[in-house]
Amino acid sequence: MIVRQWRDIMLGIRDKLSQILTLAVVVSCCGSVLSYDYCDTSCDRGQHTMCIYKQSPGPLCVEYEPRPLSQEEKEIIVNIHNRMRSDVALGKEMEGEPGPQPQASDMMQMVWDDELALIAQQWADQCTPVHDDCRNVGIREVNGIFPYEIMANMFVPAMFRSGQNLGIRGMVRGFPDEIMVNIDEWFNEVSLVEPDTVKQYPGSSTAMVGHYTQLVWSRSLYVGCGASLFLKDGTWYSEYLVCNYGPAGNVRTEPVYHQGPPCSACPNGTVCSDQYEGLCRLLYNERGYVVGSHNIGPAMASSGFKLCSPASVGAHHSLMSPSQRLLNHLLRDSRTTGEEC
Repeated sequence: MIVRQWRDIMLGIRDKLSQILTLAVVVSCCGSVLSYDYCDTSCDRGQHTMCIYKQSPGPLCVEYEPRPLSQEEKEIIVNIHNRMRSDVALGKEMEGEPGPQPQASDMMQMVWDDELALIAQQWADQCTPVHDDCRNVGIREVNGIFPYEIMANMFVPAMFRSGQNLGIRGMVRGFPDEIMVNIDEWFNEVSLVEPDTVKQYPGSSTAMVGHYTQLVWSRSLYVGCGASLFLKDGTWYSEYLVCNYGPAGNVRTEPVYHQGPPCSACPNGTVCSDQYEGLCRLLYNERGYVVGSHNIGPAMASSGFKLCSPASVGAHHSLMSPSQRLLNHLLRDSRTTGEEC
């Protein structure tokens, strides 16, 4: 049975790989980074940021200085987001129009994503404090397992739209910047949030709450940010923070999050986080693998779905080569039959 499965899988890989056209491998001082031809990716509003803007910094930048985010800062960004989301999920946020904000039953714990960060940095390096037109990304994988394989209520398509928050602040050269303050300012829009907004995102409103709603959009699972320093309008030296989110929030007519007791409606394949109270997180064992079928949600279990341990464990979310993506898809397809792994 196992031999036949692998024979069928490898034959499928051979056939599918013949359809793969482009894979660029960029080797840097820090190792190999896999990237793709983003010019083959487009959105309703235009071409992808990574296709249009090849230059960093961009031609509009004046007195540009790079502002790379350290690993510690990346962890701080994720931590800030999750603590804010936790407060909302637990019903601890008292602000609103009126407050307090209702509890969230399905708020996901966020994780850092390198591809979102790569695209965010490219946009930050253009020194243009408006939203870019296209920042879509590919399939996400968590330690070798795709989220939509284990979260029936959070299906993530092969290419999903990314949300975005922007923040720009004046600063004095020679003094430490306060780029993280931007995240606080996004969250502070909660004071303008009306109850109906949480139930059904309006798409347009007289109140400026879009930064907040994206920050606490329950199904947004990934965040990646980039930053830069430049002279804005020829006058103010500014720090610029771009954060991209996936899948995108602020979808018209959809709820910002589902209301109810915290963690009472976590997606299949998730549990209440032991790190951020009130949030839902993916299930892992002590080796970092997504755990087996005895912990998956009832909807998936009843369909005969099984989870196999991935072949390798990644430290975080990353881009994968088309062949590796394909292999995971084929392995996924073999698991959905209900046969033993």
